[in-house]
Amino acid sequence: MRSENCFFLVSQQPAYKYNIEAEIVKRLNAICAQVIPFLSQEHQQQVVQAVERAKQVTMAELNAIIG
Repeated sequence: MRSENCFFLVSQQPAYKYNIEAEIVKRLNAICAQVIPFLSQEHQQQVVQAVERAKQVTMAELNAIIG
């Protein structure tokens, strides 16, 4: 029974990690949505462009930046 529990935890770990990452993204998007209206028009455009660029980053690019 114990090995079955370990397998369950290991198999569920990627899904749990994904849920945490999805929650972080959701919260950051909410923060951006609240802050952007207070920026000047120029800065609003820059932030929107940066967010759009960030959405296009691949895992390979992210690993290259981090590693």
